[in-house]
Amino acid sequence: MADTEERLEALQQEVAELRAVHDIQQMRFTYWFALVDKNVPRLLDCFTEDVHIDYGFGIELTGTEAARQFFEALLQADDLISQIPRGANPQLTLVSETEASGRWLAEVTALRHSQEDGRRFSLQYFEKYRKTAAGWKICELRNDYLGFESFTRRDGP
Repeated sequence: MADTEERLEALQQEVAELRAVHDIQQMRFTYWFALVDKNVPRLLDCFTEDVHIDYGFGIELTGTEAARQFFEALLQADDLISQIPRGANPQLTLVSETEASGRWLAEVTALRHSQEDGRRFSLQYFEKYRKTAAGWKICELRNDYLGFESFTRRDGP
């Protein structure tokens, strides 16, 4: 009997861990689709109130109010046609029942009316997550840029 209970507990733990990884991935996909849709409130729902974001190039944000101001300026700019992120290859590690860390590879294509060429950049995200009453959220995000390229919009997406 004890063996069955131990196995059941182990299975329950494994299911909880798989569910946490799934929920973090879904939250990350929500983040990327919010960028595509230019939906700032939905994007902000992906962050904890005390989030720290380091996008590189001197862009560091602390808290959702700073993030809101940044994303509104970025996504509501008159010349932005679209920003299209594609993420892959997550490495997610549960640190505890309420904390996790992750690493993702991503490619972002940005198209602007004011630029004849489109821009594409490759990067990796290093993140920390916290489980809140509303679900898993990003509490730390840091970008590491891997490459940049320009392309003629006629040839692009």
